[in-house]
Amino acid sequence: MSGYKVFAVAGASGKVGKAILDELLRVQPELELEVRIITRKEGGNAAKDTDSLEKRGAKVYAVNYDERETIVHALEGVDVLISCFGATGFGLQLLLVKVAAIAQVKLYVNSHWGAPMDEYRYGLTHMSIKDEPIKLAQEVFHLPWTLFRVGIFPEFCIPFPVTELNLNSRKVVIYGDGQTPNSWTTIPDVARFAVYVLTHLSPSQLQNREFNIEGDRKTFNEVVQLYIAKHPGEFQVTYKPVNVLEEMVKKSEGKDFFHALMIEYATGRVAHDPTKLDNKEFPGWNPKQVVDTL
Repeated sequence: MSGYKVFAVAGASGKVGKAILDELLRVQPELELEVRIITRKEGGNAAKDTDSLEKRGAKVYAVNYDERETIVHALEGVDVLISCFGATGFGLQLLLVKVAAIAQVKLYVNSHWGAPMDEYRYGLTHMSIKDEPIKLAQEVFHLPWTLFRVGIFPEFCIPFPVTELNLNSRKVVIYGDGQTPNSWTTIPDVARFAVYVLTHLSPSQLQNREFNIEGDRKTFNEVVQLYIAKHPGEFQVTYKPVNVLEEMVKKSEGKDFFHALMIEYATGRVAHDPTKLDNKEFPGWNPKQVVDTL
């Protein structure tokens, strides 16, 4: 066991945050954990649901991000702070790191939960904001950190209309030639893996470490074929070449975030190196395959 007993989750009402919270509360009785939720006093979804969350075993701390002392109070005695902020909250992670250092938190988990990209190209340069808290934690505050790189969430990407891969419409667009493998991991499987390693590995195995995990590895062509096999019928597939995407991104002068990301999907930059996966760190992990979500 890691020895970490007091966990705090910031951003617990988002898709990943809720899954992390649910998993922590599931194992809480067996592992004798204390689970805290850090939420905004004004407008925080968790603050609105305080009664039901506390009945499930969580402790809700409503904070004001403009009043640092309220966050320090919420983090006093916390072993592990898990950030699950979405894109609109990435900027707050720098504050979380500073306050976590003041409160002597033992481990900070950065909100990454995404692709294994170490370089942000095209219109994705703003995504470097996700890495800034790690630099601050390591170089300035010497605060131990952990992050998880998980690939694509199939339950989010596949039905999402803007990706043009909404299979239920039976009329989809695939970026590139569809033959490039990508890493896929469902959100509940990410939560199970993260909570397991955070509660079972030793601090030395967790600190200043990236975990690369993959529930399944499939090309977009394979995803479509799996869907058709599961739901037979007429199906139309159109391909959008990478050079067309690059031209669209170029014309946007870096503002076309979506197609810039699709270039990375099409060229395999959200796929893990199979030799560097950390799946083995959770021996009993049995993640769902993409077909299970179709």
